[in-house]
Amino acid sequence: MTEWLGYLPGLFMALAGVLVCLAIGMFIRRRLLCAGGGVFDCGMRSYTAHQSKPWLPGMARYLGDEFLWYRAFSLSPKPVLRLHRRVMRLESQRQPVGEEAMELPFGDSVLTISGGADGVRYDFSMGAGSALGMATWLEAGPRSDITTIDLAWC
Repeated sequence: MTEWLGYLPGLFMALAGVLVCLAIGMFIRRRLLCAGGGVFDCGMRSYTAHQSKPWLPGMARYLGDEFLWYRAFSLSPKPVLRLHRRVMRLESQRQPVGEEAMELPFGDSVLTISGGADGVRYDFSMGAGSALGMATWLEAGPRSDITTIDLAWC
């Protein structure tokens, strides 16, 4: 009945080996993502009119006219969220309040972005420099709310 106790050290060693391999894999993934440059730490929370999701730690980057967001604790090299600059609208920029101030890193700003016609909005938590960079990147992009261009003044 107690013969299975002899397998416990081997099971613990196997579990420790798997955990070490996962940690090394996440470290290598982060190094590969950062190798291209322009990657910054960025928490994300999505919500609709009916439901708000919890904050998720991650990292983000700009790739041309796209904003890519990756989970921090994942082995996948693919972004979880991909937003095109044309559909992104900066709704607000603020400091964390209430419970957010305890959940997010000190000094982070929260940017609320609407991400298109589906009604989903996103909060992104990032440092002050990254928040300024994102606001500038959004402002510098093409405007999608212009339906016609009047060239009569040319």
